[in-house]
This record gives sequence, structure tokens and C-alpha cells, in this order.
Amino acid sequence: MKKYLTLSQLLGLAFLLFILVSACKKENFLGANQLSPDEKVEFSFSDTTTVKAHTVRADTIVTSNVSTALIGSCSDPVFGSTKAEFLSRFILSEIAPDFGDNPVVDSMTLFLAYKTDVNNINYKPYYGKPATPQDLKVFELNKNIHDTINYFAYYKATDYYSGNELGSLTYIVGDDVENSTGTVAIKFTDLNIGNKLLQADEETLKDDSLFFELINGLCITADESPVDAAIVFFDLFSEKTKLAMYYHNDTDTLAYNLYSNIHCTRFNVFSHDYSNSPFSEELDNPDAPQAEKLYVQGVAGVQTKFTFPFVKEWAKLGTISIINAELNMEVDISDIESFSPPDKLMVVRKDEALTEVLLTEYFSGDAYYGESFNSTDNKYIFNITDYIQKLVEGDFKDNGLFVQPLTNKISPNRTIFEGTVSTKPLKLKITYTVVK
Repeated sequence: MKKYLTLSQLLGLAFLLFILVSACKKENFLGANQLSPDEKVEFSFSDTTTVKAHTVRADTIVTSNVSTALIGSCSDPVFGSTKAEFLSRFILSEIAPDFGDNPVVDSMTLFLAYKTDVNNINYKPYYGKPATPQDLKVFELNKNIHDTINYFAYYKATDYYSGNELGSLTYIVGDDVENSTGTVAIKFTDLNIGNKLLQADEETLKDDSLFFELINGLCITADESPVDAAIVFFDLFSEKTKLAMYYHNDTDTLAYNLYSNIHCTRFNVFSHDYSNSPFSEELDNPDAPQAEKLYVQGVAGVQTKFTFPFVKEWAKLGTISIINAELNMEVDISDIESFSPPDKLMVVRKDEALTEVLLTEYFSGDAYYGESFNSTDNKYIFNITDYIQKLVEGDFKDNGLFVQPLTNKISPNRTIFEGTVSTKPLKLKITYTVVK
């Protein structure tokens, strides 16, 4: 029968970890002057456990009903190009609007409000290098998108629209048409949506489901930029984000707004071109040799996979209690100003059905789990104590740990880690005891 330290014993032992030095398999006998011989606790430390690591394609993610629209094209000198497109319904601002007698559309403009963060004065509503002009284009969807369906990052935007573009804009981030209001303004040259709206019958304007059949929504996309450029973040729930129709009737000149909000089905789609990246061959070859660098990128890009092939051998030592297990991941900070790492990363495992599952450590908070980027030491440190314990005990099959951005749906940020064969290799640092 296996013996285990009690929780109070484990907590009591944890405070002693600071005296451990980074030496392989260093043993300590603590409290010898206070405990009888049969009460001695033996600690061991190891940082030589074999870790296998590869860069792999991220599992696809559901991007439905996000509050932030990512739009643009970003060319990264290491990762290659990433393109972000956004699709959404737009809802009436009031039920059964009365447009008066003989209404006629004069113009239409789509306003997109930049994302802001009042708690972060250094926040920038883009990722990449915004100096290069971007070409935004708007298309009307030719099929309905439904709130009962999950929409995935890998879907193709072109499957949802056809025909001529409604409007376009060439702009530089922050250098937009309506700079004083913090929005990008795309003026429509095709007024088809406005005409359909003004000609709709009363029943259609009373019923959202009928209205969405009439006007399916919009796709906002960007031309791929040959160099640099950026992916821009827009706030869908801002009152400044709207589709404005300007019209006149027999008696007045008026404006009417449609919004993309919580009641509208909406999703992002992303595409990546890794063909010229240093990890392109590794993505298609799971048996590739260990690489000097490892890579992580959000918005369903790439992630780092870890396996620990010999951890289960520790059980041969006896009943093992893992006091602490930390995965130390050093970040390559070259070009970090233009391509900053994610503020937070997460580590997930895959269960027997190969479904991603959060580690139990995740629910213990930042201080324990260690998901935040340490800009002083330029590293992430993850506590994976419980996971390693369960591998030793045989409770988990080692299907791998996967590192990805915490906000994967809306974070295009990327990072580069020192790999297992780097001059500054990543390490799994384990402190444990053999329970007698």
C-alpha cells in the first residue's frame, strides 16, 4: 500500500525549499536535532529529468461571441504571416423603426472603435508594426450565421460572402479618418444593405430572426501586407462601433444605427503561413529531433508540447511524494518590442480522449500556478506538481502538456523559448521525498 504525506506535512515541508540549491540529486536531512531517527525527512532535488519538447500546431479553437474583433494582417520575421478576419450580425437599434414616407439612403459608414484599457496606460490596440498602411474591406454575408452553432478559428471567411465589396479603407493604425473619436470609419460605396432595410416590411423589422434572414451580417477583412503591418483590436460593445445609415424622407434628413453587440452572433477567423518559419518542418514531423528553440503563438497558431518519458520510472524508488515541480521556460527576447510575449500563458494536458483539460494547479491562482510573464527574468515558471505526482503514480498517461496563450481567442501574441538543446535549456526542477 502506498503511503502519503498529509497535507499539513506537505505544507510544513514547502517552506524549507528555499535552502535547496540547483544541484542534481542533492540530499538533505532536516531537523535532525529535533526529531528522533525514525522521524527524519529526506528531501531530494533533481533538474536532470528528461523533457521532450516540440512545436506543434495548436488545436482549433471556438471563436464565437467574442467581445473583441481582430482585423488585419501581420508579417512576423520569424513566424511568418497571420491574417485575422471578423464576421458578425448587426442588430436594429430599436424594434420596428419608422423611416417615414419615401425614405432614400444617402450614405452608409461602418465605424469600428479601437479597444481600450483604462487600467493600462501603455496599452496598444494592435499587435505588430503599425507603420505600414492596411487595406480594410467590407462584404455582406450571403448566408446566415446562427447563435446555436460554434464557429471555429480555421473557418474560411470567403465561404460566407460573395459579390462586390460594400466599402474599403486604406489607413494606418491611429491615423484613421475619425481620429478624434477613436474609431476607424469605412464609407460604403454599395448601399444595398440600406436599401433592403428601408424596403423591409413591418413584420421583418419587428422580428430579429426575420431581420437576420434579410440582412445576414458583415465580414470585415484585410489584404495581406507584404511587410510588417499589424493586427488591430476593435471593441464590439462600444457604442462607437456601429453601422450608420444616413437617409432622408419627405420631411427630414436622418440617421439610423445598427450594432454588433451581445445579441449578435459574431466570430473571428485566422490563417497562418508558417512555410518559411524555422519550425515549419517540425510541424509536419512529430518525430523531428529536439530543437534549440520552441514557439508559441495565439489565435490558433502553434504551441509547445512537453512529454516526460521517464518520470514514471521514479516509482521504482519507492513511494514518491512530489513536494514541488516547476517547469522553467526562458524567453528569447529578440524583437520583443514589436512582438511582445503573451501576458499570461496556460498549460493544459490531454486526457484519454485527447481532449484538453486544465491542470488542477490552474485553480490555485497566479502565485502558485505561475502563468504570468516575468519581464525581469524574461521567463515563465509553471508549477506542475500535481501533474508530475500523477504521472509517477500512473494515474495519468503522458499524452503531453501544451503551452498556449491564456487568451488564445483574442491574443495574437507570440513567444520563443529556449529549447531542450539550447545553451540555456529549459528544465523541470523537482523537489521530492521518498516516503518511508
